[in-house]
Amino acid sequence: GKLVFAEEEAISVWDVNTLDARCLHYVKLLGKQVSALQIYNADAECSGGVRQRCSSSEHEGVDGICCTRDDVNILDFRLPSGIGLKIPSFGVNIQSVFAGGDMILTGGTRPKTFSKNLNSCGVHQWSIRKAMPICSYNFQDSSAHYMQLAVRQVWGSSDTVMAVNGNGLSIFDGWKETIGGETLRHLEPKEVVGTDDLYNPSFDYSGSHILLISRDRSAMWCYWP
Repeated sequence: GKLVFAEEEAISVWDVNTLDARCLHYVKLLGKQVSALQIYNADAECSGGVRQRCSSSEHEGVDGICCTRDDVNILDFRLPSGIGLKIPSFGVNIQSVFAGGDMILTGGTRPKTFSKNLNSCGVHQWSIRKAMPICSYNFQDSSAHYMQLAVRQVWGSSDTVMAVNGNGLSIFDGWKETIGGETLRHLEPKEVVGTDDLYNPSFDYSGSHILLISRDRSAMWCYWP
């Protein structure tokens, strides 16, 4: 098998099939720290839920996504640098990432605005093909602490996008591409599940079942739609 390490300013991929592990790839990030990372895993166990094996059609030519404070990096280990494309993140502090096909979803926060004195957080959807953001899924502005608003996990499909922070699990309709439409769209949540005091939360989703996990209490089952 292979093991991926997110180091302070780099990513390394190791072959651990034998007792003598060897480094296969080393991606330097030029002084930038990793804030979120997804490596496509075609060898995972087949199962339901949001963490499952991805097929080759879902990551053709791409090995993963690595986010820093400044960039969304498309990883391609066939290249000497290990990075096939860099997309500017426009000042968003990214904490989580999910990708499949041409779609990248990043969850993150923005600093307080002078006009509102409120923190904002949400999800951006990026297109690898267009190398730009195409949709924004907005959470409500909040005066809560930054750690409460950090988007701990994000997942999505063509029909549904889900993201969780300390204020609950926000559920959105998936973005639909329109002919000739290049304008960045902004979508609001259809529903927010859970309480507003979750601690370092995560979730899983399969069929219509959602498992919402907070580290300080028992997990909660709910249903969508």
